Amino acid sequence: YDYGLIPSVDEVIRIAEEGHVRGVVSHVKALGPDNWGKSKTIVEHIDAARARGVEVYADQYPYEASSTSLSAAVMPSESSAALKEAMAGEESKKAFLALVRENIRRRGGPRSIVIASGRGAPDAAGKNLEDIAKAGGVTPEQAAVDVVLAGGASILSFNMSEQDIELLMKQSWTMASSDGGLSLPGPSRPHPRGNGAFARRLAFYV
Repeated sequence: YDYGLIPSVDEVIRIAEEGHVRGVVSHVKALGPDNWGKSKTIVEHIDAARARGVEVYADQYPYEASSTSLSAAVMPSESSAALKEAMAGEESKKAFLALVRENIRRRGGPRSIVIASGRGAPDAAGKNLEDIAKAGGVTPEQAAVDVVLAGGASILSFNMSEQDIELLMKQSWTMASSDGGLSLPGPSRPHPRGNGAFARRLAFYV
């Protein structure tokens, strides 16, 4: 199966078309430098589907940063057991850290990943992964693994371009949306989209 941004959008379209249901691309975005500019293709595919009668929409929060757990963002596997096993052997550790390094790159690099809260980095809220790595004298990928093994963290990931945000926002089929969740224990600097999404859309973009 072909994974990625455009195949994911096409999957929503296919399900809506074959199931004769309404489809929504939730939190539509072109995440990471490798995907910047692909908003044009998203628009083309959804416009084409709607032109042939498929009821498909999208929703969007108006920020250049996304938010998730550090584990979900950069770990090849979210399983603690798999992580510990991979880090136990020299060769498996090298291969695993290479995958983590690539996932960090795909999100815009260690400077773009900022800790929001979590047991794995209780004093790092507001600090980016690059600074955490430098303070610990390790690589960003090793710092990420250390945080996950210590209890994990939620992050803000600054990985979208304003051009993509604006193009997707202007489409008649894009709805305004917000998002929120519980912060992990400890000092927290959560994503503002839980409270500020609609005000930002009006004040900044309109």
